[in-house]
Amino acid sequence: ISDKGDIEKLYAKISIGFLLVQDVIAIVLLFALPVLSAENGSFGALARTLLRASLAALLVFAFSHTAVRWMQAYLGRSREFMFLFAAAWGIGIAAFFFSVGFSIEVGALIAGIALAFLPSRHEIMAHFKPLRDFFIVVFFVLLGSQMVFADVQALLVPALILSLLVLIGNPLILLTIMGLLGYKRKTSLQTGFTVAQISEFSLILVALGVQLGQ
Repeated sequence: ISDKGDIEKLYAKISIGFLLVQDVIAIVLLFALPVLSAENGSFGALARTLLRASLAALLVFAFSHTAVRWMQAYLGRSREFMFLFAAAWGIGIAAFFFSVGFSIEVGALIAGIALAFLPSRHEIMAHFKPLRDFFIVVFFVLLGSQMVFADVQALLVPALILSLLVLIGNPLILLTIMGLLGYKRKTSLQTGFTVAQISEFSLILVALGVQLGQ
């Protein structure tokens, strides 16, 4: 969306909102799955975990809204300082969440959301785009290197079903919902085509479920 320069268009705003809601659900599941899969797991334990996570996130956002905003006047003088600070912020918040018993992925996501509220978010995004693209390539290369092709025939049908659900089912569901809500067909189509994908974040969620034996 940003590469096309469509950030301010209606379909882009709806798509981003839709994807953000998906991320929120994924975050809750990343907290919930390990707790509920434990032998002594319960909804009470899940509620306590979510409360601790909410307090940690509020602490991060409060620090970002006060101290980091104050530091921006100094960081903005140098692109290198801004880049180094944003990298240190992401790694530091991820380490903080890991130290209090949560996953690194959740901590990194919270760190990114906190930076997204800063006035200099566009500069930070521009500086990190090459690094982000590099690590996405590394992620998928690592994922591909772990694939086992011993029984391709058994995987073919589930892979086709999942692909059809993502590439066709996902846009059709959103297209139907937006049509019922009264949006124009062009807006509905553009939004549907935009969300015809899954992110690496969803693969992390699937990997967690496999790791827990679900």
